[in-house]
Amino acid sequence: MVDKMGVARIAEAMISIMIIFGVIIFFYYQRSSGEEDLSDIIPPVLEEIAKDRVLRESVCNDNPTSVTTITPFLNNRINSAAFDYSFDICDLGAPCVLAITSSGQVYSSERVISACPNIANYAPKKVKISVWKK
Repeated sequence: MVDKMGVARIAEAMISIMIIFGVIIFFYYQRSSGEEDLSDIIPPVLEEIAKDRVLRESVCNDNPTSVTTITPFLNNRINSAAFDYSFDICDLGAPCVLAITSSGQVYSSERVISACPNIANYAPKKVKISVWKK
């Protein structure tokens, strides 16, 4: 009778441990799946701007039509339902100042665009994008 009681207690302890680990794993994955890492959003977008001829030339021109060319591209690439963003095009030596309206986590990255063969007297530009949760 004593041996049967020991086996029952060991089984009960194992089941308790499995339930506790199951709850911990459930909450861990529920929390991590709901959060998107902001640092995964911007670098591929900047890379695509650098590779696309039309977007790259818009950055090189740096005029008001550049904003109308780049904004729809960013709207398609950045989930506007969950995130807000701001971008700026500035000279290579100048700081890019962005208007950010968030008190939470903000991720910002920039990329130098240095090759625009179709534009005379071209100076390299920087594109800076900041993304934050709404």
